[in-house]
Amino acid sequence: MSGTVITAVDGSPQTDKVLDAAVNYAKRAELPVVVVHVRELVAVGKAGAVWNEEHDQTHEIAARAVERVKAQGVVADSVTASARFGHVAKAIADIAKGRDAEVIVVGTRGHSEIAGLLLGSTVTKLLHIIDRPMLVIP
Repeated sequence: MSGTVITAVDGSPQTDKVLDAAVNYAKRAELPVVVVHVRELVAVGKAGAVWNEEHDQTHEIAARAVERVKAQGVVADSVTASARFGHVAKAIADIAKGRDAEVIVVGTRGHSEIAGLLLGSTVTKLLHIIDRPMLVIP
C-alpha cells in the first residue's frame, strides 16, 4: 500500500488525541505518519512580521509529535511550513498532496461558533480545498 497519514498539529492540549487517532489509522492501514505543523504569520506592521510562534518552537512541536508517534511503533517524520494568516489550510493541503496522503487527521480548536465565523476555521477551509478524506477529531 502506498501513501501516508498526514496529521496536522498545533501543540495544543488536543494534539495528543489527534496523534492517537492518526496512529490508530496508520497501524490499520500499515502507513507511515507525516506530522505537519504550520507557523502562521498573524500580523505585518512597521516593526515587521509577527509570527504565532518562534521558528524553533515550530520544529520542537513537530519533533515532539513525531517522537510520540514513533513510541507507538509507527514510522513517522515531520514537515514544518510557514504561511500567511488565513493560509494554513492551503499549506496543509499542499503538503498532503505532495506526500500522497491517504487521509488527513486534524483536530478542532474549540472556538465558539461566533469565533469560528469571525476567525475562520482551518478545518473548514481544508474541507473546501482538499481532495482527500479527512478525519476530524473534536
